[in-house]
Amino acid sequence: MKFQLTSTPLYEIKTDCLIVPVFTKQRGNWVATALDEKAQGAITKVIENGDINGELRQTLLLQAIPNIAAKHILLVGCGPAHKINAETFKQIVGTAIQAIKNTDIKHITSSLHTMDIKEHDANWQIRQFIMSMTHHTYQFNQFITKPIKTSKISDIHFWLSDTLSMPQARLAIKEGCAFANGISLCKDLANMPANICTPEFLEKQAFKLASSFSSISVETLDEAEMKKQNMNAFLSISQSSKHPGRMIVMHYQHDDASNQPPIVLIGKGITFDTGGLQLKPAASMLSMKLDMCGAATLFGVMKAIAELKLPLNVIVMIAAAENMIGRNSIRPSDVIKTHAGKTIEIISTDAEGRLVMCDTLSFCEIFNPAVVIDVATLTTAVISALGSVYSGLFSNHAPLAKSLIKAGIASADKVWELPIEDEAYRDLLKSNIADLTNASSTSKEAGAIAAACFLATFTKKYQWAHIDIAGTAHVRSNHQPTGRCVPLLLQYLINYANQMTKE
Repeated sequence: MKFQLTSTPLYEIKTDCLIVPVFTKQRGNWVATALDEKAQGAITKVIENGDINGELRQTLLLQAIPNIAAKHILLVGCGPAHKINAETFKQIVGTAIQAIKNTDIKHITSSLHTMDIKEHDANWQIRQFIMSMTHHTYQFNQFITKPIKTSKISDIHFWLSDTLSMPQARLAIKEGCAFANGISLCKDLANMPANICTPEFLEKQAFKLASSFSSISVETLDEAEMKKQNMNAFLSISQSSKHPGRMIVMHYQHDDASNQPPIVLIGKGITFDTGGLQLKPAASMLSMKLDMCGAATLFGVMKAIAELKLPLNVIVMIAAAENMIGRNSIRPSDVIKTHAGKTIEIISTDAEGRLVMCDTLSFCEIFNPAVVIDVATLTTAVISALGSVYSGLFSNHAPLAKSLIKAGIASADKVWELPIEDEAYRDLLKSNIADLTNASSTSKEAGAIAAACFLATFTKKYQWAHIDIAGTAHVRSNHQPTGRCVPLLLQYLINYANQMTKE
C-alpha cells in the first residue's frame, strides 16, 4: 500500500474515491463547502434530501458528481465539528475505511486530515489515518489454505491544504508507515500459534530483524548461560518445558547516539502459559498464546525505530519462556534464589511472568541504562481496574511516568498511573520463610499493584516504569491482538530523541 501527497485542487483530482468529512449542520465543513460550489450544490442536495446529515459513523458514496474529476465521493459523518477528539477521529477514519475496503476502489484521496482537533494537528491525523488503514485491512492468513478476499485499496493520497507543508506531511507519512509496520509485526507474532511461536522461534525472529537493519545487533543467553548468571527465577519457569528459555537481547544504535546511555525496554515473552501446576481453567486457555504480547510489542518497536533511524541507543530484552507442566515444574511453597540474590517463596505458579521478568530487570543493570521500561501482560487485575481503555502504568520515577502519560495522549495509546509507593501494598508480598512472595497469599486485592511492587523490588538502581497491557494487548472477545503499546513507546522514543537533539 502506497501513501503519497497531492496539492491538486480537490475537484481536479483524478481518483477512484475522494473522502470528504461532513459535519452536523455543516459548521466548520469548509472542505465540503468548497467542493459543493464546484459540484453545483450536489452535496448540499443529498444533505437536504436526508440521505446523510453528518452524524458520526454515517457514510454515503456518491458517483458521477458534476464538475468533479473523482469517480466517487465518500461523505463521512463526523458529528459536531467542535466535539471531535482523538477517539472520534479514529472512529471516523475507521468508518470511512470500512465503507470502501470491500469495494473495487483502488485509489483513494483523503481530506479527513483537515479537521480542527485540539492538540492533534494535520500531521497527527495523517499518521492516524495510515495506522487505521493498516489496522482495518490487516489480515493474518498464513495458515489458511483457501483463497481469502483482500482489500483492493493500493494507493492513498493525502490532499495538501494551505496549512500543511510538504516536508511536514512527508514526515507524517514516514512516521505513520513505521508505526503501522511495527504494529503489524507485533500482531503477526502475537497471532502465531504456540506450537510454532516458541522461545527459539522468537530468537530466530530477532536475528531475522537484525539481518534487515545494520543498526540492529542480537545476542542471546541460553539456559546454560542463565544458570551461570544465577537466573533461577527465570529458569524455574522455562525448566518445565521441552522448549528451552531464551533471553534475547537486541541492540539498536544510531551513529549519532553512540555515547548515550541506553534506553532499555524489556518484554515478557511467555509463549504459552498453562498456569503451571495451578492450571488455568479451560475457558482461559485459548488466549494464553498471547502472553507474549509484551515481547511482540517490542519487536514492533524495534522495527519501527530502525525504519525511522531515530538517533537513539536502545536495548530490547525479551524474556522468552513457556510455562508448562512437567516433572521439573515449580510447586507452590518452593523457594528460589534470584539473580539479584533475593529469595522468593512461590505462592502461585501462574504468577510466572514476574519471575522471568525479575531476573531480566536485575540483569539489565550491566548496561547502565538511562531508563528501563518493561511491558507485560502481567495481571488480570489490571483489566478489572482499567478495562481495555488504558494500559496500567507504574513507575519509581515521576518524570518518566509523566513522559509516558504525555506520549500516551499524543499517540492515542493511553496509560493510567497506579500507585506503588505505599508500603502497605508491599506488605502483600511478605513471606514467613523468604524475602518475598511472588503473589499475595492473604488477599486478592490490588493484584496489579502487588505485581508491580514485586517488580519494583528489582529496580532500585535505575529509573523504571512498568506497563501492564493485559487489558489492552488483545480483544478479549475474539483474542485478536491490537498492537497496543507500540504507538505509545514509539511516541515516547520520538519525544526522547527530540529532547536529546535540543540538548
